[in-house]
Amino acid sequence: MSSDVGIVIVRKITDYLELDIEGKYILNHIDDSKVALSFSETAVLNELVSHQGEICDKETLLGIGWPNRIVAPSSLTQCISTLRRKLTPFSEINLQAIARRGYQIQIVEQSQVKLVSLHDSETIRQAIVDVSPAVKAFGIILLFVLLAVLFYFSTNHRVTQIAHQWHDEPDISLNLGGQVNQLPLLSFRNSYATTSQNWQRHIDPAHNTSKAPRPFKGVALATSRTHSFAACFLDGITHDSCQHSGAINLVAMESQPAAVDYGALSQIIAQVSDRFRYNRVLIPQGSEGHVTEHHYHADVFFPRANKKLIRGDFAISLIYERNNYGKFFYSVCITDEDCLGEPIKFNARGEFRKFSRRIGEHYVDIFYVTPTQHHLPRPDAIRDFALPFYQELRRVEVSTQPLIFYRLQDEGDKSLWVLPFMGNIVAWANYEKVRL
Repeated sequence: MSSDVGIVIVRKITDYLELDIEGKYILNHIDDSKVALSFSETAVLNELVSHQGEICDKETLLGIGWPNRIVAPSSLTQCISTLRRKLTPFSEINLQAIARRGYQIQIVEQSQVKLVSLHDSETIRQAIVDVSPAVKAFGIILLFVLLAVLFYFSTNHRVTQIAHQWHDEPDISLNLGGQVNQLPLLSFRNSYATTSQNWQRHIDPAHNTSKAPRPFKGVALATSRTHSFAACFLDGITHDSCQHSGAINLVAMESQPAAVDYGALSQIIAQVSDRFRYNRVLIPQGSEGHVTEHHYHADVFFPRANKKLIRGDFAISLIYERNNYGKFFYSVCITDEDCLGEPIKFNARGEFRKFSRRIGEHYVDIFYVTPTQHHLPRPDAIRDFALPFYQELRRVEVSTQPLIFYRLQDEGDKSLWVLPFMGNIVAWANYEKVRL
């Protein structure tokens, strides 16, 4: 047999043991410890390991361990005895004497406990290959369970669950100013026993006329807390796109008919669009910048029986930082229709992630907002009409829950949103792009 000394510098013994021939030591990769060897011990061990399972005769081992020297056979016997002692901690290595023939080293590769050297990619690969089928199957099952748990608690899965809580209901018939149209109806969490009267009864039939009835489109929404609808009037050119102004966003919080005068409501909507508002965005002419802010504004009205309307001034601003991610700003101002008295103001900011989902027949953009800041100034006095709204905004302020916004339709300068207010309400919002 020929020696490998001078050819191999490092000899692999087990998955975690290596024989450094030049350095004359055994390296244990488990704890990076070293077992020092003499020249003869290194040469003899290298020969035995390189011919593992074979019998190496004494003459060959004497020639390798003590080259160009004449030594007694007892030198080899003493060398083997010392190697056995140094290899004692490694139970998978068995150095045997074969009577009248020589010595043999046996290394048990398939041990019950497989120790893996992180320094050796081949060791890692072999450890994976050597695992029994039962252990592999268990590992695969455990991996799928862990992935399922991670997915269940992921934002993506949560958004999917939320989307599944919305339901398509039969269309409702709505009469606005003498123009009757069908609106698709969405309900949240439960299918409510709804009829068109849940929305129509808040418009006074005696004052539901217009000199020039106009076709409209939109969506009605039903939740356990409110019934709302958003209707935009169609332009006179395509009869498909919304006019920029004049949308009606109405939210009923009470079952008692509010008896809204349609003509008076139309005038109020026209007036507030020109009135200074809390959430107005002032855009200088010809402004340019490196940051683009997408701003949406909606006026929402809450009718009450025999009382003035309550107006909600809602604003959303999006700043995309990368695809489907960015900063989200949300502002609310609650006043009565005359904007008298101190308003209830609220604003929040956070990080959003946008998802696309299908809700019934609608392809929807869902904005999952993680709030980082809320601000709700406490007014000096809270009027009776404003108390429920203040309480609603206060609950949002102290909550750590995400805010979920839905964009149902996007028509360029106008978009249809579901806002997380009083449960959920629907509203048409005007769009403006701001360069910062």
